[in-house]
Amino acid sequence: MRTLIKSILGLVFFLVLFHFPLIHISTPTSVNPVYNYDIKNNKNISSTINLNSNEFAFHIPVSGSYDSSRQYEIIKLGKSGEQTLLFKMPLDKDILKGKNPDISFDKDGFVTYPGNGSFFLWYPKLGNQAYFYDQDGQFLWANKTSHYIKAFPSGKYLLSMAGDHSRAFYLLPDLSVLGSAEGTLLISYQFSNEKSADDNSMQVCLGFLDGDIVFYNPAKKTEMRTNVGSLTKSYACNFINTSVAVQIENPDKNIAIDQLKVGMLQAGIKGTSIDWKFSIPLLDRYTSSLPIGLKDDYGIILLPEKKSFIVLAFDSSGKILSQTLLDKEEFNDSGIEDWRISTAKKGLVAWNSNSLYIFNPKEIYSKKMPIENVTIQGDEIFIQTRTQILALQLAD
Repeated sequence: MRTLIKSILGLVFFLVLFHFPLIHISTPTSVNPVYNYDIKNNKNISSTINLNSNEFAFHIPVSGSYDSSRQYEIIKLGKSGEQTLLFKMPLDKDILKGKNPDISFDKDGFVTYPGNGSFFLWYPKLGNQAYFYDQDGQFLWANKTSHYIKAFPSGKYLLSMAGDHSRAFYLLPDLSVLGSAEGTLLISYQFSNEKSADDNSMQVCLGFLDGDIVFYNPAKKTEMRTNVGSLTKSYACNFINTSVAVQIENPDKNIAIDQLKVGMLQAGIKGTSIDWKFSIPLLDRYTSSLPIGLKDDYGIILLPEKKSFIVLAFDSSGKILSQTLLDKEEFNDSGIEDWRISTAKKGLVAWNSNSLYIFNPKEIYSKKMPIENVTIQGDEIFIQTRTQILALQLAD
């Protein structure tokens, strides 16, 4: 019976999608290249227009991988891609010195910093110290911590996560604690990428496996917290209207497919609740988290389909806007876990290790290149490879 119901729902889902033609993937005029920085030769090789950002920071592993290295080279680039800062962290002299038993620079470590490079933190994979560098790359101090740390894009705060992912801490850059959130296995955290995010805005969103969802404002130490009512596989948050999209299993156990649900958090006298707007049945029951992106008036979810991927777009009422079948030959057997979706001011950005897509309701921008990381701030997108840093700007 379960298989029959699942097959019927899958057929209905396919027929609904079939009604919407595939969106043509193009290079729209709304995506403007800004600069292309040559990492190997430390110079900008092309520049067209200036960014709104004064400076933006990047890191390059000296050894190891992009995400974990004994030492990193830090670069700051200006509005048109000119280099404004270049240094290594930890510094060569600190690695060679080796006289302080509390310093473990001989191990691979992580680096985190805000987009504007107002400070930098390096900490080892195995150890209990974090090392703080100022905006000019000067070492300032070390402080004890054994948690995984990520800097807020604003540069004012840090998010620190316990090793078992049962608790998250909101910190100042000196590692003093502002507050914390507990739950059953933190599976998602998302920062606001809006340049306009200020002390009145929610700036981070946490999602736990047991369905707990938390929006937090570190400036005012206020939070909105509730539970979606189900074990949750994946989250996407919208900071403009504190809405959330979640991937959950169907509450009817006879229907063996997942659901996408979208709702808005609302603060009331009795606490925070969710006003659910709609739900969409998906093609299957998935063992993995599906990447989701959510804007005010539309969203996307990425579905695996026969060694390829379907991008399903929906509007704020749950109406399916389009489907896009990505070419399976482009992905070199990459799995759904390799994909990320982030929110830009004027679109949703999806990428994996060799492809990047920018979605809006009217068009899709596609770029094929080996990608190490993608960073977004407002309408600016920074794509980093092993050899170059490409800056794009989304226009109206």
